[in-house]
Amino acid sequence: MAARSMQLPVMRAGCDSTFARPAVRELRGTIIMGRSHEEQRGQAERSTVEHGGSVAPRTGDRGLNADVLVVEDMRLHAAQLTSILEDEGCTVRLGGNGVEALELILQRHPDIIISDIVMPEMDGYELCRRVKRDPKMQQIPVVLVTSLTETEDILRGLECGADNLIPKPFKRDYLVSRIRLSLEAASREEEGVMGGVMIDFAGHEYYITARRLQIINLLLSTYETAVQKNAELEEANRDLVLAQKRLAEQAEALRSLSLRDELTGLCNRRGFVTLAKHELKVARRTKTPLLLFYLDLDNMKQINDTRGHGAGDEALVELAQVLRDTFREADLLGRIGGDEFVVLEVNALPDNAEVFTHRLQDALRSRSQKGGGAYDLATSVGVAAFDPDDPVSLDELLRVADAAMYEQKALKREGKSDGRQ
Repeated sequence: MAARSMQLPVMRAGCDSTFARPAVRELRGTIIMGRSHEEQRGQAERSTVEHGGSVAPRTGDRGLNADVLVVEDMRLHAAQLTSILEDEGCTVRLGGNGVEALELILQRHPDIIISDIVMPEMDGYELCRRVKRDPKMQQIPVVLVTSLTETEDILRGLECGADNLIPKPFKRDYLVSRIRLSLEAASREEEGVMGGVMIDFAGHEYYITARRLQIINLLLSTYETAVQKNAELEEANRDLVLAQKRLAEQAEALRSLSLRDELTGLCNRRGFVTLAKHELKVARRTKTPLLLFYLDLDNMKQINDTRGHGAGDEALVELAQVLRDTFREADLLGRIGGDEFVVLEVNALPDNAEVFTHRLQDALRSRSQKGGGAYDLATSVGVAAFDPDDPVSLDELLRVADAAMYEQKALKREGKSDGRQ
């Protein structure tokens, strides 16, 4: 009794239904009432099948079978709509704008009007407004098909009295379901018109006088559009992330190819110069000393002449590996000419020059003693020091180290050096 006594004042206040808690099942059933019979039946059938039941075949299914007025100034879009509607058993008439549409309505009232919004002479909003203000035409449902999906567009649709909004591009099944819903709503007993309400949004005022079902349909349409657009954005974002990842990988691969020596895998001249200039800037800022080693393979010409250029390439690759094993991973190694190599040793004291030079020559002798190949590997080495308190350019470092290397090479030819000095 208490529950029934509470229902009376609630219903007088304008509510459509009341529930006792918990009311999930009753609430869900009531919300579904606002959807088309086709959608309700489709959901019921899916639920039945999912729970192991069987569904009786439909015996009364048919198309829309409506007299439809399509108002669209784009021939391609008009042809698309016409094809879909005629497949649904509809009779279709075409108008190129709002003015032509009004003339066609006067000739014969259609069951429904499907109109674009942006058109010459009279747009879809104005056409809908005139239809809804005319007592003889106002019962004809108007569906606006548009690419405009902003909040202002929805409010303008409500303001002019549109029964539904369908976003472009649309899917066939969605279009048909929206039209069917609008036709079914129009065939029911008309609800009373709500009192007008003024809505102020983004600096514009919209005076809305629409039936509750009309508003619900538009809101559902807007919500479905938002869900669809959100899904499209998420998919586009995933594609963008993948594309950016592929571009980054390709850019890194191209950068690596442009900065690496194809034969040895060390930096080429361009790569070494680019990275070495950066290291010099860091060393100048952090007051860190550097050493630049300039190396030349002594017997390269002899190897090429006696063993062939294939053997010469093997010698270059071997020397590159010896340099990797001798110097630290943080040091910068490069091949900047045919048989010329450079090493920039970071955070290195001047005394390190002799240490690393000896270590390199020992590694080369060890290889020869172990019978590492049909030829001996020997190098001439020049060293230049970078003092952060008296900095010089990379070109100057290379010049000094190159001169020191040729000086050692000359001494070795005269028998005055074993490559350790």
